[in-house]
Amino acid sequence: MALSESLRSQGQQEASLLEAIRAADRELTRHPVFGDSKRIHALVLERYKFGLELFAERLPAVAALLPSLTEGGDARARRLYRDPLVRKVMEAAFKKLEQGALVAPQAELEEILSLAAEALKRTDVDGPCEARMSRRFRVGPRQDTWVWSFDHAEDPVLRELREGFDRAFSSRGSRPGRIIQPEPEQVARLDRACTLLARVLPEVGSSALGHIRSICLLEVEVEGGKMMSASGGDGIPSTVFMSPEQLRNPWDAAGHLLHEGLHLKLFDVVRAHTLVEPHSAPLEIPWRDIPWPMVRAIFAFHVYAHIELYRAAVDQADAGLLREFGEPGSYTDNRHAMSVSRNNGSVPYGLSVERTRFLGKHLRTTWASRLTPEGLQLTRWLQQCLAPFVDWDA
Repeated sequence: MALSESLRSQGQQEASLLEAIRAADRELTRHPVFGDSKRIHALVLERYKFGLELFAERLPAVAALLPSLTEGGDARARRLYRDPLVRKVMEAAFKKLEQGALVAPQAELEEILSLAAEALKRTDVDGPCEARMSRRFRVGPRQDTWVWSFDHAEDPVLRELREGFDRAFSSRGSRPGRIIQPEPEQVARLDRACTLLARVLPEVGSSALGHIRSICLLEVEVEGGKMMSASGGDGIPSTVFMSPEQLRNPWDAAGHLLHEGLHLKLFDVVRAHTLVEPHSAPLEIPWRDIPWPMVRAIFAFHVYAHIELYRAAVDQADAGLLREFGEPGSYTDNRHAMSVSRNNGSVPYGLSVERTRFLGKHLRTTWASRLTPEGLQLTRWLQQCLAPFVDWDA
């Protein structure tokens, strides 16, 4: 009888935890500013549409392209603004506009938009970058994320992608970064990781994946070893970079996609919102040798908080997922704080929850004055949503 009651109590606790996971999964995609990807995408779309009109007023070459870029309504516009280089050149044009320096000619902007107009005539690609891929690979639940695959031909789009990659990564490592041309098996593993993420966290996972437009496999040495994954940020917008080695473990590969997709989501948020006060001093971070700018701290906290939900959901994965993707603990990858398979609790801040608590504590106390009201709102909202999984006062 006592054993039966114990099992019943255990079952009730598991059911309660599963409900808490489902509730947090929903809540983290409902906030109108920070969570709802449909609203976030809509704001980004309107910003780019308005920007294109402003650029056309000042640049005759852009004005001539306007009809071919704008016909077809929002469906066509979404295809246009998914493209990493279209976003990149438009962000550069926004900065020049703010500085009063947007005057004709603007060769890079005009060239990329002209190539985009040509690409939009096709129905099988989203923009000029995907149109230049030597092999066509798409991944994700909606098969709307394309994978970099190109020879280094002298093409303006491919050249700009390569130069953007070099600027973003070669300076970080001791050796130049290398773009990996994907094999079908690697693409299949990438697609499998996308599927797993969307099944473990149907709301949060799908939201994060929706901000990833392209994925590049790479090898680059950075401080502490090989880079596992990174987001393109402003250098190559809407793009995630990942080491092929990380694809061996689908649970951690899904975690990397969540991590970088959330970075891209917050990049989209800050197109319209400001989280950090200007001129904030760098921060000392105990697990990093190099100080962080304030904006990096809040971006990191945004990811770490979500990773705790992912970790809780993986711990409660059902038998079907475990049969299909293997036990998380069966993979023997290198230990790292973000891993749901192999952590290193023997070193300070070797666990992601320790980093989450550290950042959360300081963002609500010693660093709070460096946040804008919206930055404080983001921090408090994340702590509220993750309260069932993180003891913020520990």
